[in-house]
Amino acid sequence: TARGAMRPSASPTFPPTNFAVVETGLYRSALPTEVNLPFVEGLELRTVLSLAPSSQVDPLFASFLRENSISLVHVEDVVSISRWDKMEDAVTFSLSVV
Repeated sequence: TARGAMRPSASPTFPPTNFAVVETGLYRSALPTEVNLPFVEGLELRTVLSLAPSSQVDPLFASFLRENSISLVHVEDVVSISRWDKMEDAVTFSLSVV
């Protein structure tokens, strides 16, 4: 570009609600929505561990995961976390996945 000419900037990306880095390569957030998908794509994820029941995952997000070869694991499908006394089982299972 000519000196002083403005270059178009990349579109901004938006992280999902409650997004945070737990440690390098490990993140947490609420389930992403359509507006969050470009941000999520940039994370180069291999696996998404969901605490939400499989019935609550948005079809668009499920499709995004398939298209990007990202595994989706539902903790509640493996361990019932509807009761607090089962939370330890859910955490143990989740740690075995990551």
